[in-house]
Amino acid sequence: MILRPSAIAFCILFASVAVNAQEATPESPPTKPIYAADGLIPTDKHHEVIECGRWRTDVVFGLPIALRVQRRLVDRNVWAEGGLALYGFLPSVFAGVRFDGSLFEGKRNAWYSRPGFDFYYSPVHDGGSWLSHPFNNVFAVTFDNDLTWRRVWSERVHGHLGLKAGLGVAFAGRNVWPVPVLGLTCGLQY
Repeated sequence: MILRPSAIAFCILFASVAVNAQEATPESPPTKPIYAADGLIPTDKHHEVIECGRWRTDVVFGLPIALRVQRRLVDRNVWAEGGLALYGFLPSVFAGVRFDGSLFEGKRNAWYSRPGFDFYYSPVHDGGSWLSHPFNNVFAVTFDNDLTWRRVWSERVHGHLGLKAGLGVAFAGRNVWPVPVLGLTCGLQY
């Protein structure tokens, strides 16, 4: 019988100590997930993407060599573009549309796939030869894709570097030629 009151006292004492121990245990701070400096580790954390201005200017080195200016249209992913180009020995002007497709978007770095199409015009005149019929100007339509890395330098200036590749077709009188597009792009968004 002595065992029974001591067992009851032990249970009451144990329960009170356990309750006090739970109250006395300080809450551990919530564990923060580990993020890479630029969001390279996939997490649920939404990072703020620093948007820049509506203008981009870049230089394309390759086929064609071009100075290109782009302006963001209504949607954040649609750009109008135009510029001057030198395709081989043919000087030309061009205009087109480009779309931004985000492959990866961090706070300071981003990778984009930027498909687009351009219309080229060159006022070159040729009287004809054994390889071609005579023509007074050249028109071309190209479809290409820019694979672009964007780096945020400040809230007002972003730099970008990329590779441009595609294919098109040129029309000059009754002549039709394939037009390969391949080059490196380098420029700024502001």
